[in-house]
Amino acid sequence: MTTILLHAAYLVAGVIVLVEALNKVERARPLVRGLKARQRITEALKALAWGALALAAAGALVNPLMRVSTVELVDVCALAGMAGLIVRARLQELWGAEPQRVDSDDFQRTQRITIKGPGQ
Repeated sequence: MTTILLHAAYLVAGVIVLVEALNKVERARPLVRGLKARQRITEALKALAWGALALAAAGALVNPLMRVSTVELVDVCALAGMAGLIVRARLQELWGAEPQRVDSDDFQRTQRITIKGPGQ
């Protein structure tokens, strides 16, 4: 029974991650004209990362058909965690809430904190 639930969770998480990963890979544009080198590298890394997730998710979908490898809890947790983050982001979009992002100005302000010693 536990094995069936583990396979089912792996399959559902695989579908969610595969759909999102393929969407993100399609939207990544590292070869667009006019990008600066930093933007181009960022877009290329984004495409590679989402491509790797798409391969992992595709493996989750093919795994039950192969019957060669077993599903391990660590694989299910990793894929389910990613699927949970994707579902959370989509629900926030649906409900109109802004995703939480770190503002670069806030980050830079925290980096400028100086500690004064005694007598200063």
